[in-house]
Amino acid sequence: MRGIDGIGNLILLFMAAASLISMIAAFFLDGIVNNELKAYGLEFSYNWAIPYWNTMGVIFAMGWLSIIAAIAFQVYRIRVIRKEESQSANEQFENTLESYEWIGIAGEDEAVVIGQKTTQENNQET
Repeated sequence: MRGIDGIGNLILLFMAAASLISMIAAFFLDGIVNNELKAYGLEFSYNWAIPYWNTMGVIFAMGWLSIIAAIAFQVYRIRVIRKEESQSANEQFENTLESYEWIGIAGEDEAVVIGQKTTQENNQET
C-alpha cells in the first residue's frame, strides 16, 4: 500500500503544480491582452470581452478547485493513515495485554506474578 501512497502523492503534487502553472500562464495572457494588444490597436468590445472574461474565470475557478481538492485529499489521506496506524498500535497493545495475567492468586503448583505470562502459557510455548 505504501508504494501506491507514493504514486498518489506524486499525482496530487503534479495536479496542483499543473493548476498553478495554468493560472500563471492565464495571468501572462491577460497582460498581453490588456497591455500589448491595445498598443497594437485592439479596440474594446463586449463581443470579445465577455467570452474572454468567462474563459479567464473558468481557468481560475478550475485551477483553484484542483489545488484545493489536491490539498483536501492529501489531508484526508494523512488522517486515514494516522488513524490506521493508531488502531494497529492499539490492537497490538491489547493483544499483548491479553497474553499477560495481571491479577492472580498463587496456588501450590504455580506462582503468579503481576505482569508475567501465566504458567500455562509458558508451558504451551515450550
